[in-house]
Amino acid sequence: MHKKKADLFNEYFVSEANVDDAYHELPVLDYYSNHTDKTLSIVQTTEEEVINLLYKVDITKASGHDGIGNRIIKLCSRGIAKTFTCLINTSLRIGEYPTEWKKANVTPVYKKDDHQYKKNYRPISLLPSISKIPEKIVFTRLYEFLLEIRFLNDFQSGFRPGDSTVNQLTYIVHKIYEALEMGKEVRMVFLDFSKAFDKVWHKGLLYKLKSLGVKDPLLSWFCSYLSDRKQRVIIEGQCSSWLSVEAGVPQVSVLGPLLFLIYINDISSNIVSDCFLYADDTSLLEIVDNLSSFDSRLNEDLNSINQWCMEWLMELNPTK
Repeated sequence: MHKKKADLFNEYFVSEANVDDAYHELPVLDYYSNHTDKTLSIVQTTEEEVINLLYKVDITKASGHDGIGNRIIKLCSRGIAKTFTCLINTSLRIGEYPTEWKKANVTPVYKKDDHQYKKNYRPISLLPSISKIPEKIVFTRLYEFLLEIRFLNDFQSGFRPGDSTVNQLTYIVHKIYEALEMGKEVRMVFLDFSKAFDKVWHKGLLYKLKSLGVKDPLLSWFCSYLSDRKQRVIIEGQCSSWLSVEAGVPQVSVLGPLLFLIYINDISSNIVSDCFLYADDTSLLEIVDNLSSFDSRLNEDLNSINQWCMEWLMELNPTK
């Protein structure tokens, strides 16, 4: 019975992480020109960096399908560092991400409403703990590169070191009080994408990375990292069959959130109102001087976001 439930959940979760390539065509990206002349192609690490990362793993975190826990990784950090460093550098040099690191154990976690409906459960994934080390290395190099070319949206606070929802909320509250003190009205619209991480189109993401200056072998490494991913659901010790995940960025991974920020970065490019982003959560703020003018601008902004979603995501569920 538990295996049957696991298979049903896995089939549902995989169906949600699906983008029809026939619907998406690369010509929609013609407007997306090269952002910089700088490039990022070669990423290498050192034994010292690897030892440091291995030693800092969180021993309270569960292991993935390989059963190798963080406590073992930490205890053996110096013993495996040399070989593991060679493995990481070889992977990055040839542009291939190990297949076993692309498999995830998934646990369905109840969210709300009726317990009998599978749509009311959220998938929580566990990847092999050892795979987080090369991800952290690539994350550091890619994030530094994005800062160097000043790519990331200034109003994007999600998954960015040194930023948070608190900073964004403080700024928004300040803007609201400032407007009220001047006797003006304030209008806000809050939007949320349904299954946003699961709907990332791989070809589009890779095209954006290439346009940003990411070149081979690192670009090939990202292609390998995203492709041929598999997952299974585990319920009460019973495992479903492995199924392929054809779209989205890996959740609970190190690189997934940063890749999502790259993918969604241009959502506010045609927005007139102040636009605040926390990953896929989007807030539009407008200080109102003229109500009729505000209504016109708001409609333009919502149409712009809707058009973006039609090109990049499969569905948009706005929530006011």
